Amino acid sequence: MLLALLTLYVNRYCDLGEDNTPLLYNHQEHVKYQAAADSGELFPCSFFNREGIRLFDLLGSRTDVNSALSSNYDPDYDIEGEITTPYETYLVPAGRNFMFAPRKVGERFNLQHVSLPNDKEEAIYLETLSISPKVFEVHNFFSEDESEILVQQALDQTADTHKLQRSSTGPDGQNHNPTRTSENAFDTHSPTAMIVKRRCFETLGFPNYQEDMADGLQILRYNQSKAYV
Repeated sequence: MLLALLTLYVNRYCDLGEDNTPLLYNHQEHVKYQAAADSGELFPCSFFNREGIRLFDLLGSRTDVNSALSSNYDPDYDIEGEITTPYETYLVPAGRNFMFAPRKVGERFNLQHVSLPNDKEEAIYLETLSISPKVFEVHNFFSEDESEILVQQALDQTADTHKLQRSSTGPDGQNHNPTRTSENAFDTHSPTAMIVKRRCFETLGFPNYQEDMADGLQILRYNQSKAYV
């Protein structure tokens, strides 16, 4: 019964076709399958659990869905202590990325699969602040050590394009706006920056890290006389 329902949803929502499927960085990782003998090749969904872990792709061999879900499920609880169902699974079409789907304000997503900062024992988790638009508070994302290292690297940076200087606006980055008087620096490839950037991808439910989809860390400094109005 579950396989029949999944096949129905895949056929209705997952097959966007070549003309309607954006080619994302992981497009080649999708495995085409044939839903019926008389159908053409289709783009399958990827399957994720509620925390953004990619479970598997629905292949032509009709993988045992119940077994696959159960083996990848680690019981989780929301902020009110209610256990989540092991079959709460999300289908993401080729050309799309995973999105968290909270049901209520206060719902909690424990991201036990995300790499923790060195001095953190608690898992990173999202707390739902708003359903529409979706707004989450991220807990335990940085460690104190990481913050201090990034701040010091910003202070020590000497490259003109990355050093701490008056924040600017515009495409050329040369325009000073009177309403934006903060200072900023960039850290793009230091060991700590790379750890944090990879953690961002893990937190967002990306199956792997892709440098050309990442940006450098922008580190802002607001002294007492500085602001972004």
